[in-house]
Amino acid sequence: MQDTTIEFEYTEALVKSLYRFTFLPKIKFNFFLKFVPLFFVVVSLMLILGSGISDPFVVKTFAFIKFMAIILAVVWGFWLCVILIAIFWLPKVAVKTTESFQGRFKLILTDDDLHVTQLVTQKNFEKNADVRVKWPAFTMKAENDKLIILYQNRKLYPIPKSSFKTMIELEEFRGFLSAQNHIKPKNIYRTVLWG
Repeated sequence: MQDTTIEFEYTEALVKSLYRFTFLPKIKFNFFLKFVPLFFVVVSLMLILGSGISDPFVVKTFAFIKFMAIILAVVWGFWLCVILIAIFWLPKVAVKTTESFQGRFKLILTDDDLHVTQLVTQKNFEKNADVRVKWPAFTMKAENDKLIILYQNRKLYPIPKSSFKTMIELEEFRGFLSAQNHIKPKNIYRTVLWG
């Protein structure tokens, strides 16, 4: 791979894309959003249509189904709130407060390593971080429509695709990563998140 230098700053859209990818990577989220309300409709119809039944077993069964539907509604509402907070509110806060998303980044991609330089300028204070990571240190790789994400154990290195100067550079880097057999593609629910 030819040495490539890219420079970028994280925007709210990029961080939002990273958070969406972290919480909901290519999972059929529509199923979750459609199945649970459909379940509530079916249970409600059962309870309305079965309200005139006087058989004690059926009454107990409907009471149990009603109780389970209420529990499912509470859990579904809780998870929906967690997901909405993670997708819409946390990225805004992360861009403003988290040091790992602030400042100007310069990445130098070579055959041997990834060299990351971060320059954070705040008021009258300037901070410079310099990290060099050898390719064997990375364990997994993943990508979405806006980012290529490299994992070093639990640490993420999100690289915006838009920061590459040309599509040729991007494809060359993707090819280089594909050739690295020790960097495994990330899998979630038997879905490969690379390529």
